[in-house]
Amino acid sequence: MKQIIDQDPNSTQVTFFIIPGFRQSVADDSYQRLIQYLSKKQINIVAVEIHWNHRTMSDYIAEFQIIYHKNKTKVNYVLGFSYGAVVAFCTAKQLGVDRLFLCSLSPDFAEDRLAMSPDVVRYIGKRRYVEVSTRSADSIAKDLKTPTTLFCGERECRQYPQMLVRANQVAKLAKNARLVMAKNAPHAIDFPSYQENIIFEINKILE
Repeated sequence: MKQIIDQDPNSTQVTFFIIPGFRQSVADDSYQRLIQYLSKKQINIVAVEIHWNHRTMSDYIAEFQIIYHKNKTKVNYVLGFSYGAVVAFCTAKQLGVDRLFLCSLSPDFAEDRLAMSPDVVRYIGKRRYVEVSTRSADSIAKDLKTPTTLFCGERECRQYPQMLVRANQVAKLAKNARLVMAKNAPHAIDFPSYQENIIFEINKILE
């Protein structure tokens, strides 16, 4: 199980977990600006490395839970992108996360199953598609009390309309959630407007 901790966990009481998108790694260039920003703020960073291949969302969730319990401190924030946002969303209540950042939350829930195109089904694979029906985004959102910020890119929501449907519904049903739209952003966490929105929202809680 590979993970990167950029700061000494005992040096501060705040830890920031970053869960990448499907088949991505937090070591990828697209996450480096965010990591550099958090490092300058003297925050513990746990770069969560998920083993994506030949496994399903329940496996990813179980893997993250182990990493979280091993590295949590007094205050814990979790940011996930795409599939990583699904992991973060599904585990936030059980883990007692202090704040949640859901970036491009994948429409990967029972409510989204009928809206999935054949291309998406082929991409995620049969086993992952079958498991989608076991997760209700509405049920999870209704039970979620963790302060949550959702992010979506304007361009990605035009390309994937169900993503905007899912984000809006979670923001509506969760106790303390809001949606931030990144101007003209595609499905890319490192797009300038997307990064600026994330950093702005994070900075508000660090001031």
